[in-house]
Amino acid sequence: MRKTLSIILIGALTIVLTGCLTTDTKEYTWEFNNDGSGQGKIVFENIFSSGNTDEDYSLEDFNSLINDYIEGTTLEDTDGGMRDVEKRLYIDDGKLCGEITFKFDNYQDVGFYRYENDGPYMYLVNLGEEFFVNCNGEWAGEDFPVIFWPEATKEFILTTSLGDEDEEGSIYFIEYYNEWMETGELREVETY
Repeated sequence: MRKTLSIILIGALTIVLTGCLTTDTKEYTWEFNNDGSGQGKIVFENIFSSGNTDEDYSLEDFNSLINDYIEGTTLEDTDGGMRDVEKRLYIDDGKLCGEITFKFDNYQDVGFYRYENDGPYMYLVNLGEEFFVNCNGEWAGEDFPVIFWPEATKEFILTTSLGDEDEEGSIYFIEYYNEWMETGELREVETY
């Protein structure tokens, strides 16, 4: 069975986060065509290295973000349901943000479900990795972490949270990002 895109993206970001890379919020937007295909976008707001370790892994985290996910094909290699993937990093309000856009052939490829392809759309929120913030559908609650949207819905929006930017020791990537944009090269990681 093919993994859903949402689980893959969460897993992929978790892999990136092996040091302690995280993001404040993720905003998902999916748009469906009449045949069930569509396009999606995920915005990662305020990507940073959390302060939950004694070591500073921020350079390793930033380099992995660039090498494996922005310039690499880790996301695309993980799930055949994504196509025409575009990725970018940018600064917004002094914070490093990321955006992934993609197309898909069927809404089931991105984690949506409809009983016998009829009735409302349903989406399971992975509460083990992310915390529900809001959506434009009907949230059933933490005990039953499913969002329902009427079958006539064409645009689906979900916002989740992951990290805590106020955590002591959090390290931001603006300096690394600016240097990378200016030189086109990543700073080398020192080995100990």
